[in-house]
Amino acid sequence: RDLHSFPTRRSSDLFVNNKWLQDVEDAMSPEGSISVVSPSYWTIYNDDVTWPAAFFTVADMLHHQYGDDQAIRLHYPAMKKWMRHMESTAMKDNIITKDTYGDWCMPPESPELIHSADPSRITNGSLMSTALYYDLLRLMTEFASICGQSADIPHYKELATKMKEAYNTKFFDPITTQYDNNTVTANLLSLRLGLVPQDRKSTRLNSSHLR
Repeated sequence: RDLHSFPTRRSSDLFVNNKWLQDVEDAMSPEGSISVVSPSYWTIYNDDVTWPAAFFTVADMLHHQYGDDQAIRLHYPAMKKWMRHMESTAMKDNIITKDTYGDWCMPPESPELIHSADPSRITNGSLMSTALYYDLLRLMTEFASICGQSADIPHYKELATKMKEAYNTKFFDPITTQYDNNTVTANLLSLRLGLVPQDRKSTRLNSSHLR
């Protein structure tokens, strides 16, 4: 089951999702890695960002969907542990360098293919991981406030500022106003997650950016 596709409209989901969040924490390694599979029928630690991000977004969904911040309060220490683990093991010059699955559902150029073989259609994994980790810093700032851990907030905000600057230095082309190799995912993630520089937000994206 795709970690990002939990239903949210039935009251039973509150129990199911809380149970799954506990499964994620229970399967974490002592160092802070989040298992690819939870419950951990198989032990797979890839230390990327895109899949483990569901640990955070599901807790955030429960808060907004049900007004229940219990999951955030309960799992905040584990979330903080994972954030620190990734910062210390997968980040270089404020860019997350590791990604395993990437934009794995992107439609291929030919129906007989499962995954695209065309590099121009494949979104840079480092871009995706960095963008999502940046957004998780936003969530962690909110979670820290909910949990009364205000002392953690300055680090999240400072790192987010550094990551945004590094992200745009590495991936943004100011001439074409596109990100990396101009995939839809690269451009839309940057826009949706607030990584586009303020003075560029009003710049019109031409049709090639959303091909």
